[in-house]
Amino acid sequence: MSRPAWWRPHSGTDALKFSQLPGFPKLFLDFVDHDSRVESFFPCRPDLQSLRNHAGVLAARSYPRGQLQAVLEVQAQRFHSGQSAYENIGRVGREDTLVVLTGDPAGLFGGPLSTLWKALSAIKLSNFLNEQGLPAVPVFWMQSRAIDVPQPPSLLLVDREGRRHMLRLGNRSSGDPDSTGVASVPPEIEQVLAGLKEFVGDEATEVLELLRNAYTPGTAISSAFARFFSRLMEDWGLIFVNPDEPDFKELWESFHSRVEPEAERIRELVKAQQLRLAQAGSGSAADLASITTLLFQQTILPGVASVADPHEYSVVACSLPALQALGIPPPVVWPRISATIIETRILKLLERYELRWDDLLAGCDAVIQAVAGRKPKAATAQDFDTVTREISRRLEDLFAALPPEHQSLKEVIEESKSKMIYQVNKMRDKFLAGHDLRQRTIRRQITRACESVAPDRELQERRIASLQFLFRYSAGFVRTVYDKIDIGKFEHQVVVVD
Repeated sequence: MSRPAWWRPHSGTDALKFSQLPGFPKLFLDFVDHDSRVESFFPCRPDLQSLRNHAGVLAARSYPRGQLQAVLEVQAQRFHSGQSAYENIGRVGREDTLVVLTGDPAGLFGGPLSTLWKALSAIKLSNFLNEQGLPAVPVFWMQSRAIDVPQPPSLLLVDREGRRHMLRLGNRSSGDPDSTGVASVPPEIEQVLAGLKEFVGDEATEVLELLRNAYTPGTAISSAFARFFSRLMEDWGLIFVNPDEPDFKELWESFHSRVEPEAERIRELVKAQQLRLAQAGSGSAADLASITTLLFQQTILPGVASVADPHEYSVVACSLPALQALGIPPPVVWPRISATIIETRILKLLERYELRWDDLLAGCDAVIQAVAGRKPKAATAQDFDTVTREISRRLEDLFAALPPEHQSLKEVIEESKSKMIYQVNKMRDKFLAGHDLRQRTIRRQITRACESVAPDRELQERRIASLQFLFRYSAGFVRTVYDKIDIGKFEHQVVVVD
């Protein structure tokens, strides 16, 4: 069988260009590839010099730092933030502090891996700036809805054997639901946690306790999310912001009073920018609510950089003329970490079958077929049948060739034939049993790898919950992957964990 078009020789766990993988918007691909057609939409490249230049521009501007600090301290108390977060909030009140901003919907139990990558990207970039002498703190802005970034309606966990467990909260409580479909943690959370305990066993008591303390019945989903992530990010002091809380009312009112006179003009500017994007071949939808949020963020925060998901680049690009019209410096847009986590046992499996991890995106059936096609042709049941027929024919020929005085050997020949055919059939049965076992083993192993690395032929970061790896490796997993990711590598990375 010939190899499929997608197959390439194994080359380890190197990073891949985004263009080699499915699901990345063209605008984002053009941005990371330095395509000249989109340069006008992103005036700042993601590099240290751009960050330094932007920091200098922000230093000349004023922000409601005192008011913002007070609001963030109130929210930090609500989110059970740690000491490091309070220290970073205190730094926000100082005139020289910059903000590295990111955000996502407040997903159930921390959401998919992409949310974790966003948070760690903001932390890592802010730490890099501090090392360069530019004081910065990381801020995570909780979106009330998944407006910009496609999010799964439920979370997927995959156990070590490749079995799935879907996480969802079905309660429809009153109020505006967030990305989980509920506004607050329902009473049924205890049943959900009990099901998780049964799924993961006794090895994940630490993480289950963190979930139980954060997701208490009646708590707003956004607050529960922030409480859980605050504990995971406690060492780095990630600041969480919920702009939908009443704490932000005055800041919102001040912002609206400033932009309301320009509202019609902003809409026209955004519409014209969307047309220019389409003409450049990178058109994609960007709703006005998302653009308004970005304008608000850059008005109240000294945002030196915005860590963005690939699907958020259209919002940033469409916001540019509105930012310029309001005299607001656009942030340096920094691609969030994009990565696939591969456990060493999966890596060994891929090496055994001479597969790359991204081959699994072709789907289990295609990979299994390709693996089978690369192996030497095994003996088949028909081959054994051919041998038995040949034994019968040869012995019959032998008997026919015997002279009349040796016809008494017929019984001996028949008995020998029966014994030989019996042994061949016995080998045939063993072969078939072994072949079936091997085929089942290959299918089980490749299915397990596909479910862990590329479920439903999608990138792991879009489908699998970060919770899966927290259960498997404890809360310390966050520090492990933080140390392995490279904030300056604008490719899809591979993180190998034991």
